[in-house]
Parts: sequence; C-alpha cells; structure tokens
Amino acid sequence: MMTKPFTNQGLALAQFALVMSLIAILAVLMVRAMTTTPLTQWVAR
Repeated sequence: MMTKPFTNQGLALAQFALVMSLIAILAVLMVRAMTTTPLTQWVAR
C-alpha cells in the first residue's frame, strides 16, 4: 500500500488534466460555433 500512492496520484493527475483539456477544447469549440453561426440569436431568445 505504501508503494502505490505516487502512481495513483500520478494517474489521478493525468486523468484530471485529460478531462480539463477536453472540457477546454469543448468550450472553445462551442464559443467558436456560437460566434460563427447565427446560434447566438437563438440563444438570446
């Protein structure tokens, strides 16, 4: 049990970084789609 904390923490950090990067990419794509398409008018309503 004492030899695993570092690897488990590393895996958790890697997974967290991967999820955050995916969320950031999705946010950028959503903003880009909103600014390049008339979707803003639909959202404004």
